[in-house]
Amino acid sequence: MKILNWLKLNCFNILLFIFILIMVSSIILPKNLSNLDEVWNYSFAKNIADGLVPYRDFNMVITPLLSFICALFLFIFGNELIVMRILATILISFIFFMSFIILRKLNVNKYISLISIFLLFLILKDYICI
Repeated sequence: MKILNWLKLNCFNILLFIFILIMVSSIILPKNLSNLDEVWNYSFAKNIADGLVPYRDFNMVITPLLSFICALFLFIFGNELIVMRILATILISFIFFMSFIILRKLNVNKYISLISIFLLFLILKDYICI
């Protein structure tokens, strides 16, 4: 019974997250491999998944937290670039959804929050990648 009540209360949030996930995946997944930052991040995560240690076995300029997170997913789901893109889709969807939740916690109107999140998405859609 509690699960049913929880679903009734959070149905809008679940549907919003699924909608954001579909929008972000339609941008990230079919993208050509033209952004070399994506290749660099994949390479760092692949090296960590292969057991190499950052800054000792290979050089990095960025901090390695994202590379460790991506390496975990590459180790579990396979060493492919599509795994990185799916992870990017999930992470970016959570970022947009959490931005909506933060705006709601700041007592911003629900419709204004939605419009601002979608405007932010439209502004950043060319730059969305891991």
